[in-house]
Amino acid sequence: MVGGREFAHLHPDGSLHASLHPDTARAAIDAGWAVAHPWADQRAGWEGFVMIYTPITEAELDVVLQLVRGSYTFITGELLPEI
Repeated sequence: MVGGREFAHLHPDGSLHASLHPDTARAAIDAGWAVAHPWADQRAGWEGFVMIYTPITEAELDVVLQLVRGSYTFITGELLPEI
């Protein structure tokens, strides 16, 4: 976890930083959805911190939203209700 209960934040270009479970972060990176934050391997607790690319299609947005939901659950230990 990067800090407090922040699980993700959005950038003006639509990309976002998120704290994911390290296994989920690795899968997202391997699938080409994200890159590791430069500090992810240098700071304790940052192992799953990634930058998720800006979605450009509705299908990509669905994947990104799944990653954000996973980030929320990883950091807070709580599930978001389905919408």
